[in-house]
Amino acid sequence: MKGFTKAVKRTPFLVTSKVGMSKKSNDPEFDSMQRDFSILETAVEKLLKDTKVFTDGVNGLFTSGAGFATHFSTIFHPISGEYDLLGKHPQAEHTIRNVDKFQSVMDDLRSSVGPELELIESRISGPTKEFQSVLKTVRKTITKRDHKLVDYDRFNNSLTKLRDKKEKSLSDEKNLFKLEQDFENASNEYEYINTALKTDMPRFMELVVEFTNPLFHSFFYMQYVHNALRTRPVDQLLAD
Repeated sequence: MKGFTKAVKRTPFLVTSKVGMSKKSNDPEFDSMQRDFSILETAVEKLLKDTKVFTDGVNGLFTSGAGFATHFSTIFHPISGEYDLLGKHPQAEHTIRNVDKFQSVMDDLRSSVGPELELIESRISGPTKEFQSVLKTVRKTITKRDHKLVDYDRFNNSLTKLRDKKEKSLSDEKNLFKLEQDFENASNEYEYINTALKTDMPRFMELVVEFTNPLFHSFFYMQYVHNALRTRPVDQLLAD
């Protein structure tokens, strides 16, 4: 309820600042950091989505391949004495004689890819999800900083407007004193969180690079491993 009340109080300033009726502060240095952070959030989200698409695609590929091989083998193994495939189609001898091996290869591929997909979950998806939760915590702090900036600006605008008023009533003088206190509190709270973020975020971004680079390298390497798992047995089957 407290948060809702604050949101209601901030709304008039947010509206008037958008149409240029109220002065709005900005910090170019922090704005640049926030843009970099937003890019990072998008990249992490994309990595998670790409990883899921890849693992689902690989799992579906090998599951479908094994299923196809099973049905293919069934077609080429009619009931004994019912149909002489080899006699009727001698040109397909190589296919007929290797259909069981093909089924075995596809079953092995499906089995071997499982542990590799689990590695992607444990070494890439899992750590990335944990990292994303850290980003959400940082984002909450940034949002809190934005709210403090709104409070700073709205009290500053109200205080400036009242100070500039030529003829002040007794009520105005009382409000002026209260606004000065509110502005001082808002200024202190905003400066504290803004300074803390500007101090911590550069170091945080450095640590991010150290954390994310190995993730991308691992993902690339595991894609290479999957390609090798897929092609080598099939190449050997074709060579036979």
